[in-house]
Amino acid sequence: FEYLLTLMSHFHGMAGEDQYRIRGEDALGKMKEWAVHSEWNWKNKLLLMQAEYYNTQRNFEQAVICYEASIKAARESKFVHEEALGSELAALFFLERGLREKAWGYFEHSMGCYEKWGAFLVAKRIEDTRNEEFGSDFAVPSRTNDELSSSYDAATEEQSKETSSRKRPM
Repeated sequence: FEYLLTLMSHFHGMAGEDQYRIRGEDALGKMKEWAVHSEWNWKNKLLLMQAEYYNTQRNFEQAVICYEASIKAARESKFVHEEALGSELAALFFLERGLREKAWGYFEHSMGCYEKWGAFLVAKRIEDTRNEEFGSDFAVPSRTNDELSSSYDAATEEQSKETSSRKRPM
């Protein structure tokens, strides 16, 4: 999963890009099959991989939907470490697009999840990255995790319908 995420997030613009894209698409196909058999375990991972894929394809609207749905699915499955990872990648996605306030909120959410999971050094790395990117002159937004969570709900509903339609009859 982590290898495939790395592949998906870094192949854009690399020499041999098509080779990496094909590997990523193959991995997405396998992940979709696994999600059919164990949605609880694989849904958030699939959604995060799809978010990274859509990002590389410059389908930013769909990427946002998948990032948010992945974070919500991880939270619902009690995978706090994967909720943290999804939030971290979403923060970087929004930061790359100049949506600094939104990125800040996802960095905050990611740090909180990593701390909850006990990964204090990872949370510190995220904090350092955030502070490096924003500096001391950034006005901290007043959004709460509850506000972030509510934005995931609408996005996840649409993605859930799509995932449900792919399930095979038993």
